[in-house]
Amino acid sequence: MSIPKQERLTLKWGTVKGWNNLSDKSLSSLQKWADGGVTLGAAQQCNTDQQIRDLCEAIDQIAGTGGEFWNDWEGISMTADDAKEYVKGYRK
Repeated sequence: MSIPKQERLTLKWGTVKGWNNLSDKSLSSLQKWADGGVTLGAAQQCNTDQQIRDLCEAIDQIAGTGGEFWNDWEGISMTADDAKEYVKGYRK
């Protein structure tokens, strides 16, 4: 019996840097954020207010699966609430 891999969302510069092992439902949720337009590099990404809301919804979805959030700049794990505050307040 194999143990399912944990979902993980990696954040940097206040936005998405990457992800691993997302379920179809979580990936679909994150796709709403991406549909708003994304750059090739996280450092250049300036999320719109709608993208921030979509990203927070994706964070909630991933959190609901027991997923992990990683701040790649600081090298630390974050709670879902910390992750949402990070994306909401980064460029303010």
